[in-house]
Amino acid sequence: MALEIELDHDAIRAFLQSSDVQRGLERVADRALRRLGPGYDRETFVGPNRANVEIHATHRQTAAKGREEIRRALNGD
Repeated sequence: MALEIELDHDAIRAFLQSSDVQRGLERVADRALRRLGPGYDRETFVGPNRANVEIHATHRQTAAKGREEIRRALNGD
């Protein structure tokens, strides 16, 4: 017996673009920003398929540390 599941792609896209998902992403990004300290900021935007939050360096000194610092902050390392 096989189970067949049909996904409603429009509903999934709507959920991934929702304000609830945006707030969840912002909470994760804010926790990482607290670990990183000054010199970083976040930007939230909705793309064609889902909400996104980008963390980026705002100063030359923090940019020189590279993306690995951001990855560690996101993972809680």
